[in-house]
Amino acid sequence: MHMSRYIPDAIKRKLLEETQFRCAFCLDSIEHIFDDSNFFHFAENAHIQPHNESLDNSFENLICLCPTCHKKFDKNPDRDNSVSRLKALKAHWFVASGNYSKLELDCLFDLFRYNPRPWILTYQFQNSERGKFSSLCFSVPTKQGYLFQNLITNRLVDCVEQKGAFSGNSLTFGSNLPAENTLLILLTEKGKNFCKKFVS
Repeated sequence: MHMSRYIPDAIKRKLLEETQFRCAFCLDSIEHIFDDSNFFHFAENAHIQPHNESLDNSFENLICLCPTCHKKFDKNPDRDNSVSRLKALKAHWFVASGNYSKLELDCLFDLFRYNPRPWILTYQFQNSERGKFSSLCFSVPTKQGYLFQNLITNRLVDCVEQKGAFSGNSLTFGSNLPAENTLLILLTEKGKNFCKKFVS
């Protein structure tokens, strides 16, 4: 008996929101603007337990993937491994989507992958008073720190409030520098371990 693969629009939207409009596996955005006011989503709704075995089109058995990753999972000869990895991703995204904003996850994953965006620059930084560090950070005006409060509260990032000076792709900070207060946001070990659950 043939069972439909039809997935209601409400479930498709929920899947997009669950992964913050990105592929659950590679983290690439699956949302593009195609004119001034409309978005195109090239997401695919992948079945965790294969549809031909489970006939299950429920939200719990689906996860948002880009076409490339969907094909990768479907063609994996180790079916049990694919199912296990998709189940783990689903569980992680369930937790993440309930606790962090899209902005927080975008910035956190970009910091982890060192993938600067035009609107949130990632820097290597050094401290003019204590010597050079090789850490990466992004900076925001101190008054915008509330946008990252969930990351800060859960200690996925550390924050340092300093006066900073920028040169190219590096940042020097210290109390004697002639600059406004800047909040530097750095990835912690806990943050790195969190990101590793999502980034292959």
